[in-house]
Amino acid sequence: MKTNRYWYFSGLLICVIYLIGSVQYYGMHKQLLKDGGDGWGYYIYLPSAFISGDLTTLEHVFDKRKEVSPHTIDYNINHMGASEVYIAPNGNPVIKYTSGVAIMMSPFFLTAHIITKVTGGQADGFGDIYWFSIYIGVIFWVTMGLILLFKTLSRYLNQDSAFLTLGLIALGTNLYYFSVYNAGMSHAPLFALYCILIYFSDKFYLSPGKFPAIIIGLAAGLITMIRPVELICVLIPLLWSFDGFHHRLKKLWNLRIYLLLAAIAFFISVFPQLLYWKITTGDWLYYSYGDEGFNFLKSRIKKGLLGYQNGWLVYTPLMFLVFPGLWIMFKKRSRLLFPITLFMILHIYIVYSWHNWYYINSFGSRPMVETYALMAFPLGYFIQWLSKSWRKIILVVLSVFFVLLNQLQTWQVSQGMLLSEQGNSAYYWELFGRTKMTEKILIAADTGVRQPEIGKLDSVSLLFEYAIAGDIEVEETGELYQVLPAYTDIKLEAALKDLNVKPGDYIRVSVEALSRGWNSDRWGMATVTAYIEKDGDQTVRVWNRINNKLGNPTWNLWGTTPDVWGEAWFYFEVPKSFDSTDVLHVFVENRGHVDIYVRSLKVEHWVKEI
Repeated sequence: MKTNRYWYFSGLLICVIYLIGSVQYYGMHKQLLKDGGDGWGYYIYLPSAFISGDLTTLEHVFDKRKEVSPHTIDYNINHMGASEVYIAPNGNPVIKYTSGVAIMMSPFFLTAHIITKVTGGQADGFGDIYWFSIYIGVIFWVTMGLILLFKTLSRYLNQDSAFLTLGLIALGTNLYYFSVYNAGMSHAPLFALYCILIYFSDKFYLSPGKFPAIIIGLAAGLITMIRPVELICVLIPLLWSFDGFHHRLKKLWNLRIYLLLAAIAFFISVFPQLLYWKITTGDWLYYSYGDEGFNFLKSRIKKGLLGYQNGWLVYTPLMFLVFPGLWIMFKKRSRLLFPITLFMILHIYIVYSWHNWYYINSFGSRPMVETYALMAFPLGYFIQWLSKSWRKIILVVLSVFFVLLNQLQTWQVSQGMLLSEQGNSAYYWELFGRTKMTEKILIAADTGVRQPEIGKLDSVSLLFEYAIAGDIEVEETGELYQVLPAYTDIKLEAALKDLNVKPGDYIRVSVEALSRGWNSDRWGMATVTAYIEKDGDQTVRVWNRINNKLGNPTWNLWGTTPDVWGEAWFYFEVPKSFDSTDVLHVFVENRGHVDIYVRSLKVEHWVKEI
């Protein structure tokens, strides 16, 4: 009874944290669905199929997008003005994303539609109740997935370990982010489907039957429909509780009637997508991602796992515990080790072969979220091992740390502090554990270089500065500044031998500037860059954005108040490979669409305080 109360209390705590997250982050979920992107692409099947009936033209959803988010329409992309669709050879717009998520959300969408009609609301598929229905749908599926995962884990672990594993996955990984913050994406529903697939695969080998076989086929089909590269999910039911190839082949042959049922169910699951492609393009199979694709000869596995640009283990360090868990499974000769390990190797290789291996619009590595249903087993084995004797202390400390870190970083994302897809090590560690942005954090985010403690440096000299051309003179002060129009630059260079600098010294580059308009495009801001050239190669290259350093008292990643003077600066250390023939280059480049006024551009020599 006491244990049951513990589970109920723990389960209630998880629900409360999800509820708090829902209240706090729901506005962002709604905005992300409105403004386009993956979530919008998954969603538009629903109003197009059930309300306007124009799946082949998508006129209704694009009319609504122009009304709701006109700033997201760009006719330079295609005649629809959006990257979420491609234009087929027959001229029809084809939704880039597949329909599996929409199918899973359809009961919730239809409920919202009925309520809207009954209450006399605007039943066009784009009101608040429709956005909320998707949110509720995702929470429902994730909850169902967690319940089934707990039931499966409880067959292999004691219930305390199973429940703690569940809690850590729910609160200590980016599953939380994709459930309560960016819920329109496919990854939380995929996680739920993997939980269903695992539960019924486990049940099938305990007691083969038609019902689990059909559910296995339907779940695997939906997984594959949502992300076709997830076709490898069929390895889970085929190899679950693996007892050797000879025994497995014999068992599968004996169960061939159930395999046939599963295959039929699989086809039924994927058929709606095949039919959509046939109707819109004339082909049963259609690649809707255009020029985007995989490079299997250049998989970025190391960066995908350990890089600061959405690296899986960097932003979900809880999953480091999976690896000792795999070793424990090996020592225990677990029949789950082979299917889990094989699946993970293939999955990691495939997802990090994608051209955009760091997967934008994310917190951490989003294609790994669905694998947590499998990762729960080695994670659980390690948790169970830690839960014995004095090791419980380590378990408690790690559990609290990973949950708090994940919750803090999710909050940092919501506050515009953490942009993990543009991460680097300097930015990560400057921001680590912080609740407020600072100038040093912002500089680290943009330069990739941790700035030295300025109080521990001494200024030596002004090495050189740019002679302002004086395009404009301020009458009151006689001050000159130069106009830097869009897509222009100014440059400086000098041989290091003439600058009297040594390895370990610091060079400070600064520009005083003003932006003549609002520019929040991080890739379209003006920049100041310094690099050292050695024999035609760049040994050091550091660049800093200018616009977001001007009129930005909160030091957020995007902010600029127009017509406010400010300084964008950074230090970098002279490398040990310094040679007297090296050349230092400094330039300011306006990459944006608004003019920049430049008042000064300086390069200074600093040394560590003696």
